[in-house]
Amino acid sequence: MSDRKIAFVDRNRDLYFGSIHQRLGVQKISTMTSSLAWHDRHEILTAIADGHLTTWYYPTIVFSDRDLLPITKTVRDDGVDEFSRNDRIVSFDGTRVSVRRGVDGALLTFNTSPYPSMAFEHVAQHDWNAAIRLARFLDDKPLWGILTGLALRQGELNVAEVGYGALFELDKVRYIRQLKGIPTPEGRQAELALFQRRHAEAERILLHAGLIYRCIDMHIRLFNWERALEIATERKTHVSTVLARRQRYLDAVGKEETIPLFKELASSVSVDWDLVLEKVKQEEVKESQLPGARPYQ
Repeated sequence: MSDRKIAFVDRNRDLYFGSIHQRLGVQKISTMTSSLAWHDRHEILTAIADGHLTTWYYPTIVFSDRDLLPITKTVRDDGVDEFSRNDRIVSFDGTRVSVRRGVDGALLTFNTSPYPSMAFEHVAQHDWNAAIRLARFLDDKPLWGILTGLALRQGELNVAEVGYGALFELDKVRYIRQLKGIPTPEGRQAELALFQRRHAEAERILLHAGLIYRCIDMHIRLFNWERALEIATERKTHVSTVLARRQRYLDAVGKEETIPLFKELASSVSVDWDLVLEKVKQEEVKESQLPGARPYQ
């Protein structure tokens, strides 16, 4: 119940997708939409969009990695517009989509792929190995996209790494590997939320876990300099780290400081890069020695 989704078409015929109970907002996933229907068992959505029958096999992927959304959808296209605004989808059961044609009331039936449902069932049983074997056997790009999206949502980093590898997303493979190297579960969870563009959630996770330096470092990497400095001053730690990295950034881009608080603190806080690097190293050692720290399996 806590993971229920909603899809709707507005007056401009734009199709939006969102989560009912989670604060993820809504995302536009299509235009010129006249009818839609959910699968009878799984989180699969089909719609008449731009005159064609379009199926999103895992629309929730828009909240994990929007780049995978086009990969995980199919468009039935015979070269001409198949449907009009008066045609309506009446059911989506199993692999069959039934459409009532508006011009004469005829009932048309179309097939969709059975394999996404099989992947959903394997994942529901936590049988990730079976899902991977299915994707490898079929060597199907949409199926790999679905499996990768499911893995991201459930924090299965090894599966996500395999999926991105199969999709030749090598930059994301490297990112997942770096993420797996974070020693604490909270750090990995926050980094995964950051990857999914949920910045506020990532900050909450880190602050709640007491990983202050990792939170400051996250905001610096996002160029949220003022928020990084705000956290550092509130927690009375790593103020010099923020100032040092800010100055290095300004030197690299050839600009002068424009943020008033940074100007003010620059004159009162001394920055020693050797001390900054030593303090960062201490933070890394400290995090690796926390009671809950353990390598990702």
